[in-house]
Amino acid sequence: MAAAYGWADYTPDMSEPEIQSRLLALNLERSSDQR
Repeated sequence: MAAAYGWADYTPDMSEPEIQSRLLALNLERSSDQR
């Protein structure tokens, strides 16, 4: 799943807050691209 998001630096040791922060940033970026 991390590869689908382009996260080449993903490791299973990543914290949940870091993953959530990355997902939020990605969603915000994608939503602004559609405008």
